[in-house]
Amino acid sequence: MSNAFTKRDLKAALVFIAAAVSLLPIGLSVFFLEPLFRGPLEGAGNLIFFLPQYAFPDELTGEHGRVPGIFAITVAVWLLVAAMFAVATRRLRFRLVVLLALPVVVLCTWAFTIILGNFGYAAVLDGP
Repeated sequence: MSNAFTKRDLKAALVFIAAAVSLLPIGLSVFFLEPLFRGPLEGAGNLIFFLPQYAFPDELTGEHGRVPGIFAITVAVWLLVAAMFAVATRRLRFRLVVLLALPVVVLCTWAFTIILGNFGYAAVLDGP
């Protein structure tokens, strides 16, 4: 078996990228589903709304001040993660790859947030 990046790997990477990009409409859906996120679920609504900004921050703040223009680096990191996802899911059925993409994106976003926090940085969140 070849270690080359195949058409199937490309499809898996594109599914992963689509899942990452889908965070924006998922975050905006909180506006339309706001009554569901009242009371004990209010924190979940905030998390879902800000999830795209955690996944694709355009600015970081930390102990050393603000770091603007981080978006290009973020996109490069997500493309690398998409390629790793494609290679890691090579032997799985494509249906399972599609089902795994969004949870892996959310887990990676959570991991990136923790890693940045360990280095003293946090995403600058813009919101209402």
